[in-house]
Amino acid sequence: MIAGGDLKKGTTLRLDGKLFRVVKTKYNKPGRGTAYMDTQLLDIGTGNTVNRSFGAEERVENLFIEQEPCEYLYSDGDTLHFMNTNTY
Repeated sequence: MIAGGDLKKGTTLRLDGKLFRVVKTKYNKPGRGTAYMDTQLLDIGTGNTVNRSFGAEERVENLFIEQEPCEYLYSDGDTLHFMNTNTY
């Protein structure tokens, strides 16, 4: 979990069961009230962008994504099968 005030460009989040990557951030601290972070998020599944604000202390689930070289093998209905070329 990460605080909304700590979000940075490139951070990957899970919100409402969807995966998003932070594209832009802007930290706002009004004279009165609590600080918040305005973000532009890219929906990894659809490619759409969404604007959303997070409270500075609001907790969101961040994900660590690794990329591995792999080779496409075949598809089985809606499932794609890949082989990791480093560990086969």
